[in-house]
Amino acid sequence: MKNVILTLVFVLGAAISFANNSTVDAAEEDYNCVPTTLSCGIEGWSCGESTTEIIEKALAADEALCP
Repeated sequence: MKNVILTLVFVLGAAISFANNSTVDAAEEDYNCVPTTLSCGIEGWSCGESTTEIIEKALAADEALCP
């Protein structure tokens, strides 16, 4: 009887731990970063949720940092 209860507790604990690790935030999944070199030679990273947003941020950084 002890073995059955111990086995059930182990299986239940394993199932709960697998269920908690399988969830991923949608915000983490959609956010990407790419290496960027500005026109004046400054290197860095541009990040965003879409390709358009990444390009817009890189262009804004270029306008703000490069004379």
